[in-house]
Amino acid sequence: KLPPEVRAKLPKKPSDFDPNSPEGQDFQAKYDAALKAALEAQAKAQAPEKKEEEAPAAAPAAEKPKMPEPSTVATLRELWERAYSCQASTIRVMAGIRKVLAECDKAAAFSDNTEETMRALADLSNAAKDLYEQVRGSKDVENVRKGASFLKSRSDTVVKQTAKELRIARLEAERKEKKARAEEEEKRLAEEAAAKRKETIERESETAKDKFEALVAQGSFRLLDWKSAIRQLEAVKAAATTPEGGFAADVELRKVLAMKSVQDIFLQNMKGFKFRIRGKKFNLGGATVKDADASVIKLVKADGVTPQKVTWVKFYQDCHGNLNELINKFVEKGRNKTKFNGGNLSLKQWCEAMMGAALTMRIICSDDAAAMKRGEGIVKSAIKEFPEYGKLAKQMFPDLEFEDGESAEGDEN
Repeated sequence: KLPPEVRAKLPKKPSDFDPNSPEGQDFQAKYDAALKAALEAQAKAQAPEKKEEEAPAAAPAAEKPKMPEPSTVATLRELWERAYSCQASTIRVMAGIRKVLAECDKAAAFSDNTEETMRALADLSNAAKDLYEQVRGSKDVENVRKGASFLKSRSDTVVKQTAKELRIARLEAERKEKKARAEEEEKRLAEEAAAKRKETIERESETAKDKFEALVAQGSFRLLDWKSAIRQLEAVKAAATTPEGGFAADVELRKVLAMKSVQDIFLQNMKGFKFRIRGKKFNLGGATVKDADASVIKLVKADGVTPQKVTWVKFYQDCHGNLNELINKFVEKGRNKTKFNGGNLSLKQWCEAMMGAALTMRIICSDDAAAMKRGEGIVKSAIKEFPEYGKLAKQMFPDLEFEDGESAEGDEN
């Protein structure tokens, strides 16, 4: 039975159709040609359209992978096309058979056994035989025979193979989709870890800075309480979970160690030093240092007889001019001359001490504008001599502006 869309394209059979007449045979030929064209048009319309390949657009990272087309799809298309071709050939073969039957039906018109009748029946028999031979030898019969054999031999195998390839393709697509999801999840976790690590670094760095500022606010440095400050900052450094957080704590710790080194240099070198400046709050002008320990400086006044004492805390807080004398003598001008820890003050030790002296002036003597200005000059003078400390200076003195030559990047270690 022909589909309605195919029948609609076929010419209508005349009411007086005679397959044996020239007009009937002509109509049948046109009918067969129209039928073949209609079937081929329908097959082409129903066959999957082959679209031109387009450059694939950039797919989102988590886009579901597309399943590849199984290799048997082409064979399935061929099976489908052969089936429709066999159907068209079958219709044409049946039309030929109808012609043979029509010739045979003409024999019913003869009822006698005359010689003329016998010749007419022989002619009909030969005509029917010729028509049958035409049908049997036609390409349509061969097409139906080969098509049936092809469909029988290939259809079951192709369907099973197609199902297998579809299953494999589906599993592969699922594997790729799972891999894409895993990669996306890995990327998400990595981004979260990076953000969390950045947050941790910022928090630990702020903790170190806050601890140093708290020590300043508590007056630990004005009391020269180096041990407590060092212990607290070492605890912050030990608690850091990131190298960056530990480095930030180490910078604050180095500030304390640098300030402590200044006092240590004084203790190892100041014996016999004579002060010149007369202070407003505490007069040491003309006094000479006889001895000193971690708590007290022992002196002899300008008369060379009268003893005098001053604690280091009071000296740092009230004798800024005399403190600057010691810095100028034993730190700023003491490179390779001043004794320190069993040797002369090396370039690196000198630079550390210069940082400590600047911090001392800007933190312990912060109530003195001249001392604050002096501290800025000390650190900039050190960087000019040893540019490698530029980066460390920027970290120790974030409020100061350095020129290009003064803030040169270098090894802060």
